[in-house]
Amino acid sequence: MGISTRARIPHGIIPCNVATLAGHSDEVIVCAWSPTCSLLASGSHDSTARIWTIIDGPCNSTLRDVVVLTLAEAFTVEDNGLAGICEVDWKGDGTLLATGSCIGETSIWTPDGALVKSFEEDMGHIVSLQWNQMGDSLLSCGSEKVIVWDINAAGSRQEFSFHTARILDADWQNNTSFATCSVDRKIHVCQIGLNCPSKTFTGHRGIITGNTATCKADEEVDDLPIENMLLQGEINGIRWSPAGALLASCSDDASIKIWSTRYSSPIRDLRRHTREVYCIEWSPTGPTTDNPNLALLLASSSFDTTINVWDVEQGSPIYSLTRHRNIIYSIEFSPNGEFLASGSLDQWVFVWSVKDGRLIKSYYGGGGVTDISWNKSSDKIAVTYVNKIVCVLDLKK
Repeated sequence: MGISTRARIPHGIIPCNVATLAGHSDEVIVCAWSPTCSLLASGSHDSTARIWTIIDGPCNSTLRDVVVLTLAEAFTVEDNGLAGICEVDWKGDGTLLATGSCIGETSIWTPDGALVKSFEEDMGHIVSLQWNQMGDSLLSCGSEKVIVWDINAAGSRQEFSFHTARILDADWQNNTSFATCSVDRKIHVCQIGLNCPSKTFTGHRGIITGNTATCKADEEVDDLPIENMLLQGEINGIRWSPAGALLASCSDDASIKIWSTRYSSPIRDLRRHTREVYCIEWSPTGPTTDNPNLALLLASSSFDTTINVWDVEQGSPIYSLTRHRNIIYSIEFSPNGEFLASGSLDQWVFVWSVKDGRLIKSYYGGGGVTDISWNKSSDKIAVTYVNKIVCVLDLKK
């Protein structure tokens, strides 16, 4: 089912229900709500992170306080964002915030802005930064290698360097296992304490130059000289399902694949997009979640400007969302599983009903959207923009 009317955008969020948070001096690229309270973290190419205190009330009273997190040796905006904060993640109990930079520095802060620890590694741009559920390990995934820090043992770490090309994403499966993906078109499942992958998945295809780009199997790509390569079919993202039983991956080959560690080949090959698939997200629904009576779904967004919501068990899309007019860099389900938010370089944020794909809310922010994040009660969305601002959208009104 397609939902494609673009001539008029209804359900606009009015300005009095939007709080604009100004203060960053360069593009804001990431944000995350605290899992326990109304604190919002943001990271920017200006080399700082900020912790905003958001309170209920009219738009002009939403902001009560802001804490700026800056390392003493941090670069400035004149360094073209090389030391920008590109990842932020709260510990599950909300007591610590981790930040990751574009130069491989991982830092841990208290909510009031005190620096607890800082780790600087030659690991490239940090592309993923995640606490495990127990909160005793921090996964810091750089473009060149992955390091897991043991927070309870000062300086204790394990390094994982299994890929042969740039790493693009990582995601915890449980408290001790995680997966990584790369430009090398491989997915490695890694285990703390092991010095080799416990499982490796291959199956995404490379893309070959020509009058029309075509997909080839790995063995066909590997036989071609590098000058014949247009794209390598890199795997852009991976996500474990809430129960950790299934792993979804998305790629430049326009496909989403579903994997199980019990098998070597994908158990589902989802194809509907016509260009590179950049984002995938599982719904926080089904067994083991706070929403056990709602079906488990998977959402995907692509450079083709569409979003598909999938019934993974059937291997087919439930509906497609086609209002965006540019690349969609962020999609996220609400914690209650009822809504899906999307943000695009077309400067629009849309909020959709998961039940039937209806557009519920819309907001035009005047700048390309880089990230979106729901608060714990599913009634506010934080949005970061290339035009240096963060917006908080109040959906209750």
